Amino acid sequence: MKNSDFWKSDWSVGLIVAVLFFAAYALQISPLQNLENKLYDAAVAANAEPADDQIVLVTIDDESIHRIGPWPWSHKVISDLIQKVSTAGARLIGVDILFEGSRADPNLEALRALSQLLNKDTQDEESQKILAEARKTLDVDQVFAEAVAMAGNVVLPFQFEVAGGRSGDSPALPEFIKRIAPYNVDHGEKEKTSILRAGWLSFPFPALGSAAAGLGYHTYTDDKPGVVRATPLIIQSGDNYLPSLALALAAMRQNLSMDDIRITLGKDIELGSLDIQIDEHMNIYPAYYLAEGHAPAFISYPFLDVFTGRISADKFKGKTVLIGTTAAAIGETVATPVNSEMSRLELTAHVLNAVLKEDVYSRPSWAAVAEFVLLLLAALYLAMVLPRLAAAPALVISLASIGALAVLGFVLISSSAAWVHTMTPACMLLVGHIAFSARAWAATNLAGRNRAGEVDPHHTNKMLGLSFQSQGMLDMAFDKYRRCNLDEEMLGIIYSLAIDFENKRQFNKAISVYEHIATADANYKDIQARVERAKVAGDTMIFGAKTQGVSALLVSGDNKPMLGRYEIIKELGKGAMGTVYLGRDPKINREVAIKTMALSQEFDAGELEDVKDRFFREAETAGRLRHPNIVTIYDAGEEHDLAYIAMEFLTGSDLTPFTKPAKLMAPSAVLKICGKVAEALNYAHGMKVVHRDIKPGNIMLLKDRSIKVTDFGIARLTATTRTKTGVVLGTPSYMSPEQLSGKHIDGRSDLFSLAVTMYEMLAGTRPFSGDSMATLMFQIANEPHADIRDHRPELPESISKLMDLSLAKDMDERYPSGAEMVQAIIGCLRDLTAKEKTA
Repeated sequence: MKNSDFWKSDWSVGLIVAVLFFAAYALQISPLQNLENKLYDAAVAANAEPADDQIVLVTIDDESIHRIGPWPWSHKVISDLIQKVSTAGARLIGVDILFEGSRADPNLEALRALSQLLNKDTQDEESQKILAEARKTLDVDQVFAEAVAMAGNVVLPFQFEVAGGRSGDSPALPEFIKRIAPYNVDHGEKEKTSILRAGWLSFPFPALGSAAAGLGYHTYTDDKPGVVRATPLIIQSGDNYLPSLALALAAMRQNLSMDDIRITLGKDIELGSLDIQIDEHMNIYPAYYLAEGHAPAFISYPFLDVFTGRISADKFKGKTVLIGTTAAAIGETVATPVNSEMSRLELTAHVLNAVLKEDVYSRPSWAAVAEFVLLLLAALYLAMVLPRLAAAPALVISLASIGALAVLGFVLISSSAAWVHTMTPACMLLVGHIAFSARAWAATNLAGRNRAGEVDPHHTNKMLGLSFQSQGMLDMAFDKYRRCNLDEEMLGIIYSLAIDFENKRQFNKAISVYEHIATADANYKDIQARVERAKVAGDTMIFGAKTQGVSALLVSGDNKPMLGRYEIIKELGKGAMGTVYLGRDPKINREVAIKTMALSQEFDAGELEDVKDRFFREAETAGRLRHPNIVTIYDAGEEHDLAYIAMEFLTGSDLTPFTKPAKLMAPSAVLKICGKVAEALNYAHGMKVVHRDIKPGNIMLLKDRSIKVTDFGIARLTATTRTKTGVVLGTPSYMSPEQLSGKHIDGRSDLFSLAVTMYEMLAGTRPFSGDSMATLMFQIANEPHADIRDHRPELPESISKLMDLSLAKDMDERYPSGAEMVQAIIGCLRDLTAKEKTA
C-alpha cells in the first residue's frame, strides 16, 4: 500500500489514535492516570459507610493546646490520660505521638542526690516512701513508662525514612523493636515485590518502648501532593519486617501476637480469621468511612475534656482509643477520597477500621489483561466499525460506549472492590471519535471545493461565512459574504456581522460593512445612524482612549461593550500598566476581573512583538498556578494591541490600609496572613514561578477572611521592559537588594519582600526609608533595618530573629524556601501565644 493510500483510508485515524493511547497506557501518563484516580475517588466516596463505633479518637486540638500549654507537653500529661482511659476499661489504646529518646530532665539530678542522701543515712521504710514519692514527682520518663506497662494494652508509634540505598544500609534495631517483627513471612515471589525499606528509624526511648504492648510505624503516606489511596502495612529494615501502627493495633484487637501474623509478600496478610489483600508494595487500598450526612466517621473527644473529666472516661469502656494530634500548628493533614484535610490520626483510624472489616480495594491480578482487552476493543471499534457508521448512529454508539466504560469502572469498584482502569479506553473512544469526525468534515469540505462548479456558490459562501462568524473570524466571514447576492436574508446576516465588529470595537470595519449594505439598500434599518456613531467611537478610541476610561475605551454605540468574549460591566480601577474592569463570561455567567494593558501605547513598535510574546508566556505560566491563596487566572487575549487577562473576581481589600499605624492588626493575625502568603509563594516557587512584586497592594484580604496573592506574571513583564514614557513602575520599597541591582533573582527575593510587608504591618512603618529614591535604594542594599522590637517591645524575640533572617542582605543567609519561613512563623506564633499568657 502506498503512503498516500494509508492516509486516505478510513481506518488510519483509528489506528493512529489506538497506537498513541496504547503508548500512553504503557507509560502511565499523568492526565489519563488522573482520570482513573478521579473515578476511583468518586466510587470510594459514594460507597463510604459508617465506621465501627468501637474505635474512638481523643484529639489534641487547638483548644487543648491553648488551655493546657504549648506543645510538646510533659510526658506526665499523656501518662495521666492513659491511666484514666485504661482504668475506665479501654480495650486497646493507640498513642499516635512519637516519644523520641529519653528526655533530659534537670529534676533527675535532684532525684539522684536525694536517693544518695537517703541510702547514705538510713534505709528505713519511711525513707523509702519519701524516695518513691520523689520518683513519682521527678522521674517523669520512668513514671510514663510505668503507666504504659501497667495499662498493658498501649500501642506506640515509631517513625522511619525511606532508604535510598541497599538493604545493607538499614540501621541496627533495639530488642524492643525486633520483638514486634512478624516471624511467619512467606517470601513467595520476592523478586516481584518492591517493599519500602527503612533507612532511618526514630523510636520511643528504651524504657517506654519496652513497656509498650505493641509498636508500629506512623501511617505512611507519600510526600507528593495528591490524594492518599494506598498505604503500606509492612516495611523492611534489614532482614526484619515491621508492621504499621494500624496493623499492630488490628493484631492486638484480634488478641494476636506478632507470631500469629502470617504474611505472604505481595499477596496477603493473615490476622487470624482476617485475610487482607496487599499488592507488590505491601500496600492496601483502604475503604474510607463517613457518618450520616457526610459527618466525620469516628466519634472524637477533645483531649482537654477527657483530661479535666468533662467527658467521663466510662465512655471508653471496651473501646479502641486512639490518641493523637489534630491541632493546626502541629497536626499533619492529608487528602483522601472523602476529606481533603484529614488528620493523620483519623487516617490511622480509617486504615485500622478497613483492616478489621477486610474492607479494602485492590488491583486484581487480571486487571492488566482486562484493561488491554478493553483498549483492543476500543481500537477495533475506531478502525473497523466507526468508519462504516452514519454520523448520528456513530455518535450514539460512541457516547454509549464511553458511558458504559465509566459505569463499568465505577461498578467494579463499588460491587467487587476491584479497581480496573476503564477511563483510558473511554478517552480513546472520545478522542478517536472526535478525530474521525474532524477528518470526515475536512474531507467533505475539500470535496465540496473540488466540485465548486456543481454547487451554488452563493449558498457555499454564505455557509462558510456563517461558520467563520460563529468562530469569531469576522474578516474571513466578511470576505465570503461580499461574494453573496445581497437579498433580504443576506442583508440581515451581514448587518449582524457589522454589530459583531462594533462589539469588538473594530469601528472602521463595521463602517465598511454598513457601506456594503448601503450599496443594496441605503436606508436599511438604522445603518446611517450606526455609521455616524461608529465614526465618533473610532475617533474617541484613537484620541482619547488612554485618558477617558471605560466610557471611551469600550464605547460601542448602544451595544454591550465587549473585550474578547467578555461583557464589560464597569471599571474597577486603574493601575500602572492599565485599567481593571469587572466583566462577565456569558458562556457560564461568571463574573471576572479583567486587567488590561495598552501595549501599543506603553511600548515602542520595535519591541511590541517581543512584549506580546512575553506577556502571553507569563500569563500562561501564572495560569498554571492552582493554590487556595493565589488568585486564579482563567484566560488571556489581545484585541487591537489591548492585551488583557481575565481572572478570579475578588471581593475584599488589599493589605495597604492595615500598614497604617491607626489600623494595625493584632500581631497573631499578621503572622497568620504572612504564613498563608509564604505557603502560596512556596507552591509558586516549586512551579518555577517568581512573583517579583510582593507588597501589601498585591495581597488581598477577602470578606471571608481568606488570603489571595495577586498579579503573578505581571511584575516580570513590567520589570524587564521599559515603558514608552520611561515611568518607573511601582516602588522599590519592597524590593530585595539583588532585585534593585539587576542580578538574577529567585524565590528568596519574594521572601525578602514578604518580610518587608510583615515588618510594615507589625510596626506601622517600613524597615527602609529615605528622602529620595537613591537614598532608599542605598539603605536596602547596605544599611541594617531597625529591630522590630524598637517599635513593638511587646513582641517576642523570635519575631525579631525572623526579621533578621528574612531581611538579610545576602540571599544565601535568608530562609531557603517558603516552607521553612512558614515553620519559623509557626514558632513565632507559639512564642507570641506563650508571652500573651504570661503577660
